Amino acid sequence: LEQHEIDFIIDTSPINTKIDNIMIQPLIEVNNCFVIKADSSIFIDKIKSISDLANYPLVLPIKGTDNRKQLDKIFEKNNIELNNVINIHTSEMIVGAVKKDLGIGYIIYDVIKDNVENGEFKMLNIKEKLPKITINLIYIEKYLTIAPKFFIENYLNININ
Repeated sequence: LEQHEIDFIIDTSPINTKIDNIMIQPLIEVNNCFVIKADSSIFIDKIKSISDLANYPLVLPIKGTDNRKQLDKIFEKNNIELNNVINIHTSEMIVGAVKKDLGIGYIIYDVIKDNVENGEFKMLNIKEKLPKITINLIYIEKYLTIAPKFFIENYLNININ
């Protein structure tokens, strides 16, 4: 975006940039959750708190992502040390790992909503409030051409002057 090679980005907050004329438009705030495969060997009734998760294999977003940073802050605040973690790059890969029963996945609820509703996954009921993520549209207005403006205005319903 900064080199004008792409028209816009859809990414999570916070947005780290030094560009003054960058436009950041929040699109949606989403919830995170912990899920397991419905027929997993993990007995979810034993997991009531975030501290209980230290005893189980976890499938987490890679370190450095906003989603992971916020989760790591919760673990640090509660003095929880994790030893059994699989770090994965994409939500799709986290879903795949949970389907293979590799552990408890931490993921945006909207990504696995259908898996929960069709009974493939079960959500853990953790007493602590999990962080929400804001997904944003990021662009530089003066570099937008007609096609991306049309997409943003007609499909995302965001008015660009």
